[in-house]
Amino acid sequence: MEEVPGVQLEQVWPKMSIEDRFAIVRSIAGFQQVWTSVAFTRYGSLYYSKDLEDTPSSQPLYIDAHGGHTKNKNLAIGLSVAREIFDNRRAAINFNRGPWDSLEAYHRAIGQRKIVCINQLSELPKSPITLCGPGTYQPMKEKKVKALHCYLDLIKQTLAEDQTISSAHLWHDDLHVANIFVDSAEPTKVVGLIDWQSAEISPLYFHARQPQIINYQSLCLLYHTLINHQNPRIYAALQFQNTEKYLFLLLARNLLIDGEALYLARIAELEPTWNVFSGKGDSNYPFAFSDKEREELKADAEGAIQGMEAMSSIRESLGDLLPEKGIVKPDNYEKAPDALSQMKDQVISAFVTNAKKRKAWEKASPFGN
Repeated sequence: MEEVPGVQLEQVWPKMSIEDRFAIVRSIAGFQQVWTSVAFTRYGSLYYSKDLEDTPSSQPLYIDAHGGHTKNKNLAIGLSVAREIFDNRRAAINFNRGPWDSLEAYHRAIGQRKIVCINQLSELPKSPITLCGPGTYQPMKEKKVKALHCYLDLIKQTLAEDQTISSAHLWHDDLHVANIFVDSAEPTKVVGLIDWQSAEISPLYFHARQPQIINYQSLCLLYHTLINHQNPRIYAALQFQNTEKYLFLLLARNLLIDGEALYLARIAELEPTWNVFSGKGDSNYPFAFSDKEREELKADAEGAIQGMEAMSSIRESLGDLLPEKGIVKPDNYEKAPDALSQMKDQVISAFVTNAKKRKAWEKASPFGN
């Protein structure tokens, strides 16, 4: 590990002009262009070969921008170190961590490992975006597993046919102002990026996104115009992200934590338009839901939406006093407990109609004791 020179972008970003900020955006787009030019031959994470027990000696490591297959005896692709492999007590659970030789294998592993985690975890992780309890949708392991089995059955229909956006790439997916270092004497010059420890070699369409530093409309438009001209593969990946197929792939990655109610409801709604979705006029809708099941799915989805709206309202009310992953800013440390306690009382008042529900909300509340 080496020390990164310069200063964090967050120290100078607030004072930078639009022109200087766009210079930073151009630099980031340049990095993304380089990352796009190298397509790895497997999905996983990058290691020194000496740190792995078994590495394929004859397989190229990556394909360069000119189509050349390149070997490197010092580097190899091994187990994924993505955060979703380790977060929420998953590090101790035995499941397939890669590497994977094909796109389909990579996506199947996502569903399979989440099923393993759901079955083995004693308690499901709490959702940060949905308020769950009596009166809203309450997650159940059985429904999560059902949603994931539907995802596994959908994979062949959802994978992108364009290999230029599904190829395997190493990327930095968390480019905010604290992870970007710039020259202190020339702040528009990016000198380093930190926080690579969770970097995964995954499909380009999972990586493609505008950098988090772009926080208002003019820079968004400039970035998309720049990408359209300089890096059409990323632009195509961004376009794929607007499709329903991508939505099913993306949401499946989070089904351990939340989303199964809306996922299952949308799958049930696919039946009338299945031939259009699958792209095959003669294919049969692969799922079966009774009228009763469809009514339950609709009610679950409505409850999930109600919970999301409630949490959104809470976030808006609490602002910076709402902890992110249990952390609040030092200036808010004294104020946060009281604000959270008041919000907990408001939530209970809004949803509780009897002692049993009160006890359930006391247990389910994300706002502490």
